[in-house]
Amino acid sequence: MRQKKENRSFTFIELIMIMVIIGITSMIIAPKIVNSLNLHNFDNEIREMFSNLKWMQQKAITEHKNYGMEVDNANDCYSVGQWNGASFVPSETTCFQYAEVEGNGYLSPPYTVYFNHLGIPENHTGSVNDFAFFQMRYIEQGQITRKYIQMNPNGAIRLHTL
Repeated sequence: MRQKKENRSFTFIELIMIMVIIGITSMIIAPKIVNSLNLHNFDNEIREMFSNLKWMQQKAITEHKNYGMEVDNANDCYSVGQWNGASFVPSETTCFQYAEVEGNGYLSPPYTVYFNHLGIPENHTGSVNDFAFFQMRYIEQGQITRKYIQMNPNGAIRLHTL
């Protein structure tokens, strides 16, 4: 007597159903992954700007010259360079891909802040008497994430999220 073999393979319908489940799951998860990566890139851009501002402060202290940053919020870019007493001379410009410059507090256009030889922040109208900050935002699917780079009159620089 011959024994009948058991068929242990998947049917075509079962394979199609598995592919549909995988497709639906990836459609749900993919936007969340992309949003997470974009938010990470936004955070990296802000940290780079923060580091460049700290670098300009240190450069001002060590070289006894005025160095700083100028922010162009119309184009979402910033430049670092030297303040020669009458104008800002940029040495390097960086434009954001993910962040938008939302506004600046207590700084007047063209949103230049520089550091004197003591590391104290000033702008083209004189010393910064109150807290000055650069405010950036990232908008994804209606949600807004804001980060601030804040300087006080003593030269302390902070990066924070509100």
